[in-house]
Amino acid sequence: MAYVFLDESGDLGFNFKKKKTSKFFVVTCLFTENKRPIEKIVRKTHSELKKKYKTIAIIIKSKIK
Repeated sequence: MAYVFLDESGDLGFNFKKKKTSKFFVVTCLFTENKRPIEKIVRKTHSELKKKYKTIAIIIKSKIK
């Protein structure tokens, strides 16, 4: 079985008159037959970011409950 991971970044509006509008819209695709290594990388990255930005994780958790 093949797996596709897709992510986008940027604004769809492209209204350049606004100050915080992105000038670029990026779409990334990753195709793989074995999703396990990708899932491990995502988990590890998430864990490291969570440690680095612990206060953000606490705020998010409090909003979820």
